[in-house]
Amino acid sequence: IILYFLYRMQLTAAVEGIIRVNTNGLIEMDSIIHEMSCDELVLEINNFFTDENARREVLTQICQQRYNVGWPVRADGLQDVRLHRVGARHAEVLDYLRARRGTVIDVGGAMGGWTSEVASAYLDRSSGTSWKENHTFFSVKTINDPREWQEILTYVQKYGKFDFAICTMVLEDISTPAIVVDLLKQISQAGYIETPSKFWELSKACGTPYRGLIHHRWIFSIVKQRWTAFPKLGFLEYQPTLDSAIYDQFHHPDSCWNHSAAVLSFFWSASTFNLDLANDDFLGPTVDHIPSIYNPLIFDDTTSAIHSCFPSMPPVDNLIQ
Repeated sequence: IILYFLYRMQLTAAVEGIIRVNTNGLIEMDSIIHEMSCDELVLEINNFFTDENARREVLTQICQQRYNVGWPVRADGLQDVRLHRVGARHAEVLDYLRARRGTVIDVGGAMGGWTSEVASAYLDRSSGTSWKENHTFFSVKTINDPREWQEILTYVQKYGKFDFAICTMVLEDISTPAIVVDLLKQISQAGYIETPSKFWELSKACGTPYRGLIHHRWIFSIVKQRWTAFPKLGFLEYQPTLDSAIYDQFHHPDSCWNHSAAVLSFFWSASTFNLDLANDDFLGPTVDHIPSIYNPLIFDDTTSAIHSCFPSMPPVDNLIQ
């Protein structure tokens, strides 16, 4: 009884300036906690709580409260990288751009409409529902063909780069995303990107016989702190090893695609923004070698970000055979 009492006293104490416990026993957090990685949280909690059960209880409560703001992931050359639910950061991005009041181009998002309030221009296949008379529209047939970007490159050469470029849920659809990444840097000083995370792209949670969305060509993740793209090859459908790496238990029960870590997003600056292609975009040197290219994807930095928050998560299988 005495030990339990001491445990509860320790659990309800505060990590000064960061963690507090309210009268209902729930964790309240200072806003700085949303900028901390799970590794930093673990270090903070381990320094304060000596009891392992207390550590786990506090950590789980914190991470559960962070579902809406997402899990931060470290990555070289990118800012504020997070895993989160679909659409969870749109309001944040809009608020950020309202405050800046710069020139904004949305690349590939004319049909979506969520950026119409802040976008001054669009580059897309179709004007969709977002285009208005006060928007400049650059029409392309193939978004990853540099020849199609000549109009906007000429425009930028004459008027200067846009202050900010938004490109959400586009890069996974196209055959050569690295080309678009390079072009984004040519037309804008900075920007914001979203793609499906590997947790969404490898899941069969919607009851489909295939992983993720059928029209996607790439899987994006953070590997060794590098933003990396893996080609979405057909053989991945037959790799049960991947099932342990997607955390289907984080799917919302009312929506099979509403995974708490469905989206990978970040802000970028043109001077530090790069995309790595797995194995330098080489499917080799032999056919037998190809499966091993995907082994870094199984337990990468995005998995680590979640796993460090939930130490009781089931183990992830190590290798694709």
